[in-house]
Amino acid sequence: CQIARNLGSRVIGIAGGAEKCAWLRDTLGVDLAIDYRHDDVEAELGRIEGGINVYFDNVGGPILDAVLPNMAHYGRIAVCGMVAAYDEDGPLPGPKRFDQILMRRLRVEGFFIPDFLERGAEFLPILRQWLDEGKLGMAFDETTGMENVLVAYDRMLSGKNIGKVIVDVRR
Repeated sequence: CQIARNLGSRVIGIAGGAEKCAWLRDTLGVDLAIDYRHDDVEAELGRIEGGINVYFDNVGGPILDAVLPNMAHYGRIAVCGMVAAYDEDGPLPGPKRFDQILMRRLRVEGFFIPDFLERGAEFLPILRQWLDEGKLGMAFDETTGMENVLVAYDRMLSGKNIGKVIVDVRR
């Protein structure tokens, strides 16, 4: 959200709960925050004039299904995570709205940061400048102790966290 905002994009975030949506708006500076627990995500996204040009997907599942029919023609989707399936035993079924990839001529591509490590010298100075200027920040949801790894994992899957879930195993 912060990178897109810093590059001048209109940014819409989707999160679970009023507290997380407030954090997206007030701390990260998104233009609109949609609460997937209380709002009709597909209807809210349908109000975006011209559709969604770029979607960064960490979730998959029902959220992706709500996004697909609201994409702009020739839009792009970077798939970086599938948290909707992290606690599933079997494979995640494909998007219910898969037809929209064809109908809207979408480009869908997996995004995995190790594929871009060689470009670090190109983007790290920009990120560092934004950090120094207060235009980039990161929240951490820290749990202490190796014995609490599953507690941290549950916090991530249940949405009880705000920010990156980490476990400090030094103590």
